[in-house]
This record gives sequence, C-alpha cells and structure tokens, in this order.
Amino acid sequence: MQEEKHTRESLFITLGYISPLFQCVRDHDKPLEPLLSLLGLAEDDLSCSDIRLPDSVINELHICAARLCQDHNIGLHAGQRMGLNNIGIIGHLMLTCTKTSQILNLHSRYQTLIGNGAMSEYTVDLDSVCLHFRRAEGAKPYQRHVYEFSLAGWMSLITLIAGQTIKPDLIEFPCEPPEDLSEQLAFFACELKYFSGNEMRIHFSRHHLERALLAGDSSLRESLEIAARQRLIELQGSYSNDSDSLLSRATHFIREALIHGPPSIEVAAEHLDTSVRTLQRQLSAEALTYKTLVDKARRELCGRYILNNNLSLIDVSLMLGFSEQSSFQRAFKRWFEITPGEYRRERVFS
Repeated sequence: MQEEKHTRESLFITLGYISPLFQCVRDHDKPLEPLLSLLGLAEDDLSCSDIRLPDSVINELHICAARLCQDHNIGLHAGQRMGLNNIGIIGHLMLTCTKTSQILNLHSRYQTLIGNGAMSEYTVDLDSVCLHFRRAEGAKPYQRHVYEFSLAGWMSLITLIAGQTIKPDLIEFPCEPPEDLSEQLAFFACELKYFSGNEMRIHFSRHHLERALLAGDSSLRESLEIAARQRLIELQGSYSNDSDSLLSRATHFIREALIHGPPSIEVAAEHLDTSVRTLQRQLSAEALTYKTLVDKARRELCGRYILNNNLSLIDVSLMLGFSEQSSFQRAFKRWFEITPGEYRRERVFS
C-alpha cells in the first residue's frame, strides 16, 4: 500500500470519494490497471477508503477513465454512483439530519475530511441559496469531468437522503461545454452556463432548506460530531507532520500560538530551531513576509471558526489572537469584504 506516500501531499482527495470512478470503469468491463498505475496503488488498496490521493492527478484520472470507457461524460456518470459509504463519517452524519439545511451545514464544516483541493461555501439571500465550489488557491483548474463528477455526486447524495431531487435553477460551470449538452440538460434539468473562471456556482431556491428528510434519526448525532471534529483535528496535525518544510512548520506553530497573540518572528525562529535570517530567506523565496504568513494563518482559521455557531464573535477574535474586537472586525472585513455578523448570517445554517 502507498498510503504514506500519498499523505505527504498538501492537496488531497480520499480514495473513498473517488471510488465511483473506478466502479464506472468496472461497469464498462475495462481494466483498472491504468488508473491504479497513475496513483501508485494496487487493486487491494481500493478497499482502504481513507487513503489520501494527490489531488494533482484527479484531472488525469478522469481523462484516463474517459479514454478507457470511450465515455465523453465519464464524470457525470460516475458522480451518479456516489453513495453515503463514499464520504465516510459525513455519510453517517447525513443520516442524522432532519432537514436539508443541516446537510449543507455538515458539508461546510467537514468537507476537508473528504479532500482539500476545492472548497464549497454556501451563500443565502431572501429567496435563493448559492453553492460556490472553488478550486484551492494556486491549484491547476479542474476539467469538466471533475466538476460534473462533484456536482452529480452532491445531487445524488441529497436525493438519496431527501427521497426527491433538489432541482437547481441555474448552474454555472467554469469550463468549456461539451459538444453535446443533451445528457447534462437531462440530468441537471435547469439552465446551464459555461464561462472562464475558478469556481462552479449552483443556484437553487431557499425553500429547499426546510425540506424534511427521509431518515432524520438524530440520536447518534452528538457522538458522530465528536468523532468528526476529532478527525479534523488529527487531519490538521497530519499536515504539519507530513510536511517538513520550514514554512509549513512555521505556519503550524503560528496557528497553535495565536490564542496567546501572534508570535514574533524571533519567537517563531527560536521554536523552529533556526535563525531569523534563514526564516526570512525562505519567506522571500516564496514572495512572502512573516506578517503575511501570520495574516494567512489567521484568515484560514477564521474561515473555520466563524462557521461554528457555538463560538461567539468574541471567542473567534480571542482564538485568533486579537487583543481588541475592533482590530478583529477590521481584519475580517479586509479578508472577506463584509462584517463577521453579515458573514455568519449568510453562511451558517441552523
């Protein structure tokens, strides 16, 4: 098994999540070896759903599967095979939800357990909801197959839990359209737009948020939430353990230290057993300053903390090392272009 190799990648996707693509190839009676070769895996590894695969090969994996199966819509077809078992503990948590808004809340909070090559964010206004599916900063754009796989998988899971489809009003794909749109129009059953950009957007009516779900057994939610939060903590720790670069270790130290206030570069260098000059040289090589590194660490943690309704805005401010609430408010508006209260009202579901 090649698990240790794959966990060293900074951007990843879990094998369980992408396994519907392998199932699609099997259903076409085609060999899996070309796909396995791309990943450095053996067929026995396919039973290990928690293996983290390098996100950088996802485009190539879909292209290879499309070529093998002579299927120009491989992502669309594979995504429709998505099941609760493909998303691990998130699938179990979905079964505890009583309405659609709770599923979207879970997706927002625990999506990095599945992969971090793209992030999903929901915005809500008076009449509609928009899912923003955005590629990670600096990562190579996804191709059409991957966007269709992700969206078809998302829709299939919600349909499975709700017992009926959530019909979007509009989907905006940041890629070139296929020559023949007939299958896409039939499956998504809404207006489709294609453009040059870095995020896919799915618009649907707000009334779907209150839709009652078929399962809705909340008795295990608390214990599953505890387990999911623990896995997020462990995953964060694995990022720092898997990467031995000085800047990765510096970022991890800053995150851990922020609750006591942002550490100075001198304190960080001492903790990392290096010199200030060496740390500055590494930062300069990446066109960064130490102040920027601290700011990025704060922004990333803030994006997670703000979605937790159990934390007050004062809690978030203190956990990010701000001594004054006004300083936190100014920083937040610079990061997200709206106030913390507005951000939370738009994105956090009850």
